[in-house]
Amino acid sequence: MMRKTNVFCLVGLVGLLCQSVAAEEYSKQKTKGSTRVKGTVKVEKKGDTYEININMSTRKSGISGTGKGVVTVQLLDENFEPKKPIHVNKTVGAVPAGTAEKSNSKQILIPADKYEGLIWALDTEDSIGFPTSIGDLKKFIKNTFGQDLDLSTLVKSLNGGQEKSFGDLSVIRLPK
Repeated sequence: MMRKTNVFCLVGLVGLLCQSVAAEEYSKQKTKGSTRVKGTVKVEKKGDTYEININMSTRKSGISGTGKGVVTVQLLDENFEPKKPIHVNKTVGAVPAGTAEKSNSKQILIPADKYEGLIWALDTEDSIGFPTSIGDLKKFIKNTFGQDLDLSTLVKSLNGGQEKSFGDLSVIRLPK
């Protein structure tokens, strides 16, 4: 799910005092057994930089066991090659009260002219076997969803800020 928000920022002491900047926010949640993970990825273009905020929370219900959640983001460079994945995770132990929840977040700044999109997913595990090359990503999509994927064509077909989901995995074209 995508939500647009407006953020106002101070531009300078002389001239225009504030400017509206569009921010795109994407959210997902997944439940497995008595564990639920919620994740959001917020992308905001600030001049020649993208600010990407990754937020997640893991909730464990019940009086025993452990709940694990992870959100993984993988940036796509100007050649649509995946870069090293970024994992944000949190493990939660059950409590006698019956429900426990913990959160985690990470912010990254990247140059806007070096990246075209990102892929993100969440799961109720400590790590996701996230593809690290175009070939691995194509195999992952083919094996998981039974269809071939040309990642550069897919990303180019999306408008800036648009998201295309394949189950728990989403591809986003960065806003220009």
